[in-house]
Amino acid sequence: MKQLANNFIEDSIFTCEATAILQALAYIDLRNLADATIFSDSLSTLKKLCHFQTGSNHIVMAIVNRWVALRHKGVKVEMVWVRAHAGIEGNSRVDWFAKKVTQLGEPLEVKIPYSGVIGTYKQKAIANWQKIRFVR
Repeated sequence: MKQLANNFIEDSIFTCEATAILQALAYIDLRNLADATIFSDSLSTLKKLCHFQTGSNHIVMAIVNRWVALRHKGVKVEMVWVRAHAGIEGNSRVDWFAKKVTQLGEPLEVKIPYSGVIGTYKQKAIANWQKIRFVR
């Protein structure tokens, strides 16, 4: 059960991190920036962006589409991974602001991918079935 909760939390964290990147791209587009660098401590999100496939997570696809659209406009956007909780001043400030926004900011509807939710419940169902099957 604990593993299932952890999987759901990991899916949720991934979704939030990916949404933050998507929001950063929207900001870059809105401000008509010529070039920008997005720093993220979410290695899993950046890896998904490097190895995405059609049918990937809907947020990953939205990021890729926005990134390509910006490139077609001549906007140069780089994404750089920074180690989390390594005492990097900028990253620590961003984490602080992210926590503040969750407490004070406007709610942002973030849809957790169906596959993440279904995978979590499927694992739970299999675990329950195993318990029932072997208890006699």
